[in-house]
Amino acid sequence: MNSAEHLSALRKWMVSKKVDAVYLTCTDPHQSESVADHWKTVQWFTGFTGSVAWAIVTADKAAFWTDGRYTEQAKRQVDAELSALYSISDPKDPDRFDWLRNHIPKDGCLALDAGVLSTANFRKIQSALKGRDIRFELNLESFLNIWTDRPRIPQDSLYQLEEEFTVRTRREKLTALR
Repeated sequence: MNSAEHLSALRKWMVSKKVDAVYLTCTDPHQSESVADHWKTVQWFTGFTGSVAWAIVTADKAAFWTDGRYTEQAKRQVDAELSALYSISDPKDPDRFDWLRNHIPKDGCLALDAGVLSTANFRKIQSALKGRDIRFELNLESFLNIWTDRPRIPQDSLYQLEEEFTVRTRREKLTALR
């Protein structure tokens, strides 16, 4: 499938779940910038391979944001006929939270993957949609089932870096955290 087919599948899912907009991020549950393929949702939908991006999809519009490092790359990789392209670094471009507020109907439903969304970003979304009586669909597992060849969550073993490669030891980090 290509980006147009992915977008079509997403919109069919939206209709089946009575969702008015979907908010996609380019991160994992740990808010990492370099994520395993399993969490490259924005990449799967848009074709963008950079590490910082957001996309919002409604029934008839889609918008994509990245930062200034990736603006030219996004122009090459994201189909501008499928998604409006914006940069969070360009003050002339709309803020993604404002765009969302202007494109989701009052009493609408916004789907997002709460497993990868930071609390701060969720609060920004809530603030942007305040007074609009938006319902949130937070579990996107059924939505992500349209990504039929989605890579599995990595099962690699954890390992500890040797102290010579760290600024602080594990014990010092845990002490500071506590």
